[in-house]
Amino acid sequence: MAMIEVEGLTRTYGPTRAIDGLTFSVEAGQLVGFAWNLFEPNDAILFGGAWVTIGGTDGPFQNAEANAINDSGLAVGLQAFPSGSWHAAVWSFGSPTLDLGVLPGHSLSELYSVNEAGEAVGRSYTDFAPLVSKAVWYDGATLRNLEDLLAPGLDVQLHEAREINDNGDIAGSAVIDGALHPRFLPDSTSRYIRNGVGTSLDGTRVVFAISRNTVTFHEFARLFRDELNLPNALYFDGNISRLYAPQIGRNDPGFSLGPIVGVVEPSGS
Repeated sequence: MAMIEVEGLTRTYGPTRAIDGLTFSVEAGQLVGFAWNLFEPNDAILFGGAWVTIGGTDGPFQNAEANAINDSGLAVGLQAFPSGSWHAAVWSFGSPTLDLGVLPGHSLSELYSVNEAGEAVGRSYTDFAPLVSKAVWYDGATLRNLEDLLAPGLDVQLHEAREINDNGDIAGSAVIDGALHPRFLPDSTSRYIRNGVGTSLDGTRVVFAISRNTVTFHEFARLFRDELNLPNALYFDGNISRLYAPQIGRNDPGFSLGPIVGVVEPSGS
């Protein structure tokens, strides 16, 4: 029996029909996410027939977001602790929230994906100059810098890890020196509206891109390498990627966000 059933869902935003006749069902299981009231901290939540708060209720400033859950009920995401900084967090029923901390010299961390072995991936980063972000792997015990596991002599910077499958394959950074990252799987099932930025070899050309439809990491990376001829690119986000550009018919749906990347010019120019 399906836990959630939706039939013929249609949603419009102004003149744009964002959803047209969507029908789907979700079989019995669990899903996670977050909920909030305006101007109040987020709560990490789990649905398994009823909504349950699993993180974010331990203090007045403890935002929490659950990003993924495995079949064993292990959920991962982020939670802001009394220091005010958010850290990678792990939730398991009957146990307190596990604070995984950050890499040395960093202030923030979060996890995006978890596999059936309980391994999770994400990033650890700074919120001050110089801005630094490193891909991390939670091995079930500690948070580790993925760059420490690379073969000696490789000049590669891993900024974040977004997906890990049950074989331990990890997807993360986009294009490095003209080569698709080997963990960008052509047959990946992870599809989102994705956005990123690429640069030319001499650094004089910068291109920001956002997909119109859901795409995989592999498809998005090929856009920069094969279509735009940009040897280096950085992936931004695949969960809340949205574009407001009414001149080209884009006014993507979702809750209100301020500009994160924008192009401005003086009035009257």
